[in-house]
Amino acid sequence: MKIKYLFLFIILGSCTALFSQGTLDTIVAQKGDGIFSILRKSGIHPVKYYVDFLDLNKDAIKGASELLVGRKYILPYAPDSFKNMGTYIQIDDAEEAPVFDVDLVKMKQRDSTLKNTVYYLIQTDNKAEDNQVQTLNDFTAKLSKDLMERGARVYVLQKSITTLDNNNEEGGAENAIADLGELTSIVNKKYLKHNGSYQRLLMIKDVRKDKKGITITMHHYDKSADGLRLAESFRDIFTKNAIGRIKIDQGISPFTDELSVYLAKNLLPSVTIMDINGEQDGISVRSEKFSLSELITKGILQDHANLNFID
Repeated sequence: MKIKYLFLFIILGSCTALFSQGTLDTIVAQKGDGIFSILRKSGIHPVKYYVDFLDLNKDAIKGASELLVGRKYILPYAPDSFKNMGTYIQIDDAEEAPVFDVDLVKMKQRDSTLKNTVYYLIQTDNKAEDNQVQTLNDFTAKLSKDLMERGARVYVLQKSITTLDNNNEEGGAENAIADLGELTSIVNKKYLKHNGSYQRLLMIKDVRKDKKGITITMHHYDKSADGLRLAESFRDIFTKNAIGRIKIDQGISPFTDELSVYLAKNLLPSVTIMDINGEQDGISVRSEKFSLSELITKGILQDHANLNFID
């Protein structure tokens, strides 16, 4: 009986290996490429996957490690590659794509501080003008890069949400809630897939920069300790880089609007919302020393570090 199960296990393992190889990416070697450079170019850790690359391409390597210019090489499956650790999801189309698919060589692993963490970054464009959407995309890409280079898995979700702030039209809130059903479904499925990891959701609304600086307000669900803690971590970092004196309760408050409460109640990860240049009681931040994405990354790192002090 044990032999029978062992044989079945071997067969299933072989099928899995064949399936994985059938979906592996390839890359064409250019002049000057070596194994290390071609793996870096693909966002794959060159030391960790060097032997795997050799095994997959042993018949196409000259000598010990020389690659042939113009030859197509199979890339090893690397779930922790930069290409696989960042996923962009367009909610309306339910399509997924890598956040970074080219220029991966420009990314480098800084440390593993955020290993086993998952961050959901929700872009809301509110039918913004094209240049504002581009700013939003560039900003979120920079933030994703900062997090991924520290070991985090990142999901960037984009959806046009026109009634998140103003639900004046009759039935507006109900329609918007129904419209957010797909978003909650996608996030919750990903959350269950990564069950056991440290997971947080940050919604960033209306990213706009002006010449004088950036004004930020944090919002959290009043029944979520995790959401409050992340919001407080952001506030601490923003306060250190603020323009002028900051009041005790300035720049942070619970959200009360129906849509935000719906998200907080129905999403598995805790929800924190960041309004940028949206409210007068926000914290004005100097943007010269650190970019906004770097400040947000500092807030995320502080929140994650504070886990060590939670009983």
